[in-house]
Amino acid sequence: MERVKLKNQAKKSLKGKFTPLILSLLVFVIIGTVGYILDLLFNVNYLSSLFVIVALILFGMGFIDSVMKVARGKKVEVDNLFQHTHLGLKYLIIGLIVALVIGFLILLLAIAYKSLSTVLLNAGNISFLPYAILVITGSVLSVVILAFIIYLVVSFSQVYFILNDKPEAKIGDIIVESFDMLDGYRAEYIMLCLSFVGWFFLGLFTFCILYLWLIPYMMVTLVKFYDKIKERYSYTKPLKDEEVLEMEKEEKKPAANKTSKKRTSKSASSKTTKKTTTKKSNTKKTE
Repeated sequence: MERVKLKNQAKKSLKGKFTPLILSLLVFVIIGTVGYILDLLFNVNYLSSLFVIVALILFGMGFIDSVMKVARGKKVEVDNLFQHTHLGLKYLIIGLIVALVIGFLILLLAIAYKSLSTVLLNAGNISFLPYAILVITGSVLSVVILAFIIYLVVSFSQVYFILNDKPEAKIGDIIVESFDMLDGYRAEYIMLCLSFVGWFFLGLFTFCILYLWLIPYMMVTLVKFYDKIKERYSYTKPLKDEEVLEMEKEEKKPAANKTSKKRTSKSASSKTTKKTTTKKSNTKKTE
């Protein structure tokens, strides 16, 4: 799967359709700005963050749906942002699960790093062997935890796309499907995301105005990636027990039909034989 090809496909999909996505992003910017102004007026430090979180819960899935429609060549209007508030609760629960899991691992990473730095600062007070063991253990733990955080962040990355495609699915099934779908594609996903890092740094020098173009471009590219791996996953995914039972029922139906046809043919043949015997008996009687 080529990154350049996915990006070119995203650019083609975005032609003439940037406006609704940019206006959708401006809604989040305006809400965040209002919260920031209220922070200054009432000397409160959490209102802007709270406003953004509420906006994401209400309109996050609307923006995801708009991006996915653009990526799939469908028509998108600005009011599409406000038509998916019914998925806000699932959006929030999934976000909380991801935040708790990743937050816990980040806490473990911070503890490991703090312990390692404490050992390094007190190197003169520790004998060589315990010092070497502590440094090696701390370094290995830090690397392992960091690698696991990256693995989980990537594994959770498809959950909102799946939720948009399957709004009735259970949250646990959505998370499992995201993990399964990325098997064999995690490295490609990481490289695809890293290809946008330069643009994000460049956006800092434009007072973040560039992000109004960059975020839709990046999101549509990620949807293109999702559609590719979804297409391949649909051919290889393991069947659930219910699906297996349905397939077995479908396979049994033709067999049942064949047996019923045989029975009907047998009954028909028996009827014909009865008729012939009765005719013969009648002819004998007349004779």
